Amino acid sequence: MLNNELVKLIRFPGDTLKTTTQYSNENIRKSILINSLKVTKYISPKIYKTQQEISALLFNLCKIEIFIKSDPSVQASCMPSNDTAIIILTSGLVKILTNDEIRFVIGHEAGHYIYKHFVLSDPNDSDSMYELKLKRAAEISSDRMGYLCLKNKENAYSAIMKIISGLGNEYISFNIREFLHSYDEIFKLDSDVGVYMTHPAFAVRLRALLWFEMSDAYYMSQNINGKAPLTLKAINQKITRDLKRIGDNVIEQHCEASIKRAKLWLAIVLTTEDGKISSKEKQFLMKEFDNTTIKNAFQYLEDNGRDAVNKKLFEKFNNIKHFSVIHKSSLIFYLKEIGKISETNESMLQNYQELLTRYLGICE
Repeated sequence: MLNNELVKLIRFPGDTLKTTTQYSNENIRKSILINSLKVTKYISPKIYKTQQEISALLFNLCKIEIFIKSDPSVQASCMPSNDTAIIILTSGLVKILTNDEIRFVIGHEAGHYIYKHFVLSDPNDSDSMYELKLKRAAEISSDRMGYLCLKNKENAYSAIMKIISGLGNEYISFNIREFLHSYDEIFKLDSDVGVYMTHPAFAVRLRALLWFEMSDAYYMSQNINGKAPLTLKAINQKITRDLKRIGDNVIEQHCEASIKRAKLWLAIVLTTEDGKISSKEKQFLMKEFDNTTIKNAFQYLEDNGRDAVNKKLFEKFNNIKHFSVIHKSSLIFYLKEIGKISETNESMLQNYQELLTRYLGICE
């Protein structure tokens, strides 16, 4: 039986989607029930047996209800309904996977429920590059959950190869080494090919699971004697490098640029609070921004007034609201640096510090 400590331990560090504690989508469940086949003991006994076994394994973490939807695509999804994970499998997926491979998919989808991945940190910006980065990281965590639900670990690899190809046993040979070799080129050069993908490349996911099986966390979960070849921390670093090679580097650059724009307007608001800017404040700005950027910002202030600049600042705050705490915390540090050189009112500095903490969900 899996427990909360293990669930927390194996969660991939980049998986930081915000969570909530209450879900109620009964109307969605009813809609699914109308348009799909509910898995029961007498309608689909094999899948039902697997469902019951995984439910027992996840006893304290979630309940599971499975539906099969008529759809030739090879897909699965999970939706919340109170304390139950509603898992939808397409008929196309069920047809090409064995029941043991379906076990991996069910465990994976249950992982999305347990980690509450369907709760986006910014519902109004769910397709942003950064949000997609978080979604890809979430898949690593859920793959690990699916892996721990398996009896035969090889079924995770065969399931992944079938899902990416859409082929069943008749047409595919499960040669993992050859499969990974065919993707060598994507790991050799940095690329932005994966920036707009909701899932990591399948080769990344497969490598991540092969490494996970060698981790100290996996050894502990399976009560395996002896020292594991790798620590989970080292494995997470390897996976992070893989993700960066296929798009996450581009997103990091985008995040840094967005944070820098927020810093600019924060500095403009605070350093001009008294209606003028000192030479020390100007020098501070020039350390971070070029002359053209500073000149254009002050021209904007002169043409549009402080209200427009404050509005601009909050626009930049909204753009970074869904970023990681590490990214956003740099603004707190920057605000304190401004406070050291600026003649800005102490009360105003404190107000903005509290605003950053509350509005962006960060702390000092």
